[in-house]
Amino acid sequence: MNGNYWSDTAFNFADAVNTDVFQRSTKVQSEEVGRLSATFDFTATGSRHVLPLQSTSLKFRDKKRKEYSAITSGAQQASRVAGPGFLPWLPDLVGKRWKERESILVCGAAYAGILPLFGGPGRFQISVEDYSAARTSASLQSLFLHRVVAPGPVHNYYRPIQDICSFFQDASRVAIFDVCRASFTEFALDDQNELFEFCDQKALEREEAEFAKYVECPSEQAWLRRRVEGGNALRIAALGSVAEHALIRLFARCDNLKLYLQDAGTNSLGPYTYDKYALIDKGGSWVHKYAYPSLRSKCHRTPIEDTNERLQNLQYWIDSGSWWSVRVSDNDKEVERWRLVPLYHPRFQNSTTVTKSRALLEKAIL
Repeated sequence: MNGNYWSDTAFNFADAVNTDVFQRSTKVQSEEVGRLSATFDFTATGSRHVLPLQSTSLKFRDKKRKEYSAITSGAQQASRVAGPGFLPWLPDLVGKRWKERESILVCGAAYAGILPLFGGPGRFQISVEDYSAARTSASLQSLFLHRVVAPGPVHNYYRPIQDICSFFQDASRVAIFDVCRASFTEFALDDQNELFEFCDQKALEREEAEFAKYVECPSEQAWLRRRVEGGNALRIAALGSVAEHALIRLFARCDNLKLYLQDAGTNSLGPYTYDKYALIDKGGSWVHKYAYPSLRSKCHRTPIEDTNERLQNLQYWIDSGSWWSVRVSDNDKEVERWRLVPLYHPRFQNSTTVTKSRALLEKAIL
């Protein structure tokens, strides 16, 4: 592994989108997303017993079958009543050469819980004090890079990204961001009234309506568009079905963009679109669905293949060597602008899928 992959010299710390997110995200949290239904004074309690709290009717079990009752969900940056109040959302990791055509935009769903629930920060976390002390987007990006991404051993989320993009010598030709720039967390009580956080995809799915507020609020949608449209990169790697679906919805809202299913040859199928009511749905039902079943084709099938069943899982893309082709429509002419490549979330990557994912991304630039 290249120990210098995540070196400071690879990154742009003066990015305009990051500056805007840093300066405006606390206002966006307050005015476009809203406050959490419960906040927690962890400094005062000093323990997991945070009472009284009103749980919801939503109950779930973890992998060990332990039962929890959800209390609230939302940004860690807005969950604490002690300290500075709302904290800014996280900046993107922007390489110095991210705007080049051969570069890759790497998009995930949401940041994991990087702020400690109780006590001091654990591995790959940032203390609330250090986070709130960051006065610029550059200082917060640097803090995130050094404490979370590569504080020695590379984080288990970012190491697979590095391995998949290892055809680059460093991270200067990637831009890594999420469709939700907050650390989205579900807070829940166990049967002993002890408080826990859940940050995995299951939590996003259980809290789909709240999560969708973060992803599809006007400012976040504008930031996503600025990031995707701000350079000339052809390839977008969508890490997991949530990121894929969120980006497909973003593109579908643009009148001048058309979406096709494309293989590595000349075969394509489409254009695809949503039912008009699907895009105005605020309930977040899309969060737990694959993108393809929600789309409908405006054309007759071509000989590419009948993909209806296979497209409902991420393995399809690796097996078929296909991607979504996003094309700009200008009068009667269509020009391909992006190749959206859905991949497994880093948590579910292994040596085999990493190798195949890297090969698919290399094929998508030819």
